[in-house]
Amino acid sequence: MPGSIVDLSLPGSSVPDPIVVDTNIIAEYLLASFFVPTVFALRASQFFNDLIANNGTGVVTPTAFTEFVHVAVRVKYNQEFARMTVFERKFKYGYPVKNWAGLYKQDPTILRAFLPDLHTLRNLLIANGLLFVAPEELGSIASGRRHDEEIVDLMGAYGLDSSDAAILLEARRCGLTDIIGFDADMQRAQPDFNIYTWI
Repeated sequence: MPGSIVDLSLPGSSVPDPIVVDTNIIAEYLLASFFVPTVFALRASQFFNDLIANNGTGVVTPTAFTEFVHVAVRVKYNQEFARMTVFERKFKYGYPVKNWAGLYKQDPTILRAFLPDLHTLRNLLIANGLLFVAPEELGSIASGRRHDEEIVDLMGAYGLDSSDAAILLEARRCGLTDIIGFDADMQRAQPDFNIYTWI
């Protein structure tokens, strides 16, 4: 079954229901509430508006959810890092922490305090038409290969990184071939998937 690339910037274009939602759509949608919205955030917001209006379902695979949580934590630590002066970081941690990752390694209390917000974000996404699929809910791998073999095969077949390959594999294991996202590299999966994006 050959796939296609659907340009969502064309008038009258729409997404199927259900559709797998790439991490970048979720991240742009939520980051717009913290920062000045980018064109990507506006497009993500339009997707969610359409999803709600049509009572549709956006499927979030385990890998996409893990990536989203990582982005949210990174944004939180970046905010905390920017709020502190070099002196404050050195006084509190004994040496000058140089970036968000260094702050994350030194101070888990920021993450613990952020956990209620992560639960709120997850509930907000569910209220906006997303369905989170757990690893145990995924079907078997149709090729019969092991998970690690299939990931490497998908990476090679489409020239994608491991996370994008994992999202494709999880989409297949959900029985879905329709994916929406912003990444141009995901379009390389077009021989076997329908990629919905803005060209």
